[in-house]
Amino acid sequence: MIKQWNPKVNEGDQQQVMPIITPAFPCVNSSFNVCKITKKVLIEEFRRAAKLTKKINAPGFSWMQLFMKYDPFKKYTRFLRVDALSCSPEEHLKWSGFVESKFRLLVQELETHSQDISDVRPCPKAFHTTDAEYKCSTTFLCGFCFRDPQKLPSYSQEYVVDLRIPILKFCEKIMGLCHRESKSTNMRV
Repeated sequence: MIKQWNPKVNEGDQQQVMPIITPAFPCVNSSFNVCKITKKVLIEEFRRAAKLTKKINAPGFSWMQLFMKYDPFKKYTRFLRVDALSCSPEEHLKWSGFVESKFRLLVQELETHSQDISDVRPCPKAFHTTDAEYKCSTTFLCGFCFRDPQKLPSYSQEYVVDLRIPILKFCEKIMGLCHRESKSTNMRV
């Protein structure tokens, strides 16, 4: 049975960042997976669209500007790469879909546990890649920007950004969920 959205009663509902409540019974938050970063991305895109639609009647405006695809390689110079690897196409379809569905957990870990990252954004498309050991491979990218290190209280000339903790937490969650769901050991992230 689906639980009705009610932040007064349900503690989990209070934590949701961008509630968009369905009008039908039972009322649920249709955007429960939205985290701070994805909310920021949505608001940026709404603002960009609003600016462009104000120019619709201006000479030289092209509707193509409104529908241009997002290119993360123009905005970001640093990326975190996650590979979903498996030995068979059947396994890979499930595994890469599973990793993709949980990729937001990595974004949330980076957002929560790294004071050094000012902006993080998952790339909307996955890439099919090759791997010497595994037959099937899909790569997911997450672009990010660092804060200006000189503005951080712990700044030194040899400034090091350590992303191991959020990455390890993500890998542990993924592999833990994987082994709970499937007994196969032919998959890796």
